[in-house]
Amino acid sequence: MNKYDIVRRIENFAPLETQESWDASGWLVDKEGSQVNKVMFALTITKNVIKQALKLGCDMIISHHPLFFVPFEYKKLICTVLIQILIKQMAEQPTYS
Repeated sequence: MNKYDIVRRIENFAPLETQESWDASGWLVDKEGSQVNKVMFALTITKNVIKQALKLGCDMIISHHPLFFVPFEYKKLICTVLIQILIKQMAEQPTYS
C-alpha cells in the first residue's frame, strides 16, 4: 500500500484540523519511497519498538505519542538530523534476520 494512502485514511478518521495546538500530529520522520508492506503500531516509539520493527521488516511505524514535542518550525531540521544519525547507527549495526 502507498504510505500516503495510509496517512490519508488516518487523517480522514482524525483530521489534523481537530488537533490541539500542542499536538505533534503528522509526519515526524519520512523516508524516500512510498510503498509500505508492513506497518507497526505502537503507543510510544522506544528503542525496543524500533528494534522490533527492523527485525520484522516494517516499513512504517505509526504511534500515538510523537517522538518528541517541539515547535513545528523546528521539526524538519530536527528530523533531518535524526534521520542522518539513525542511518549512520543502522549502518553500523548487524542486520536482523
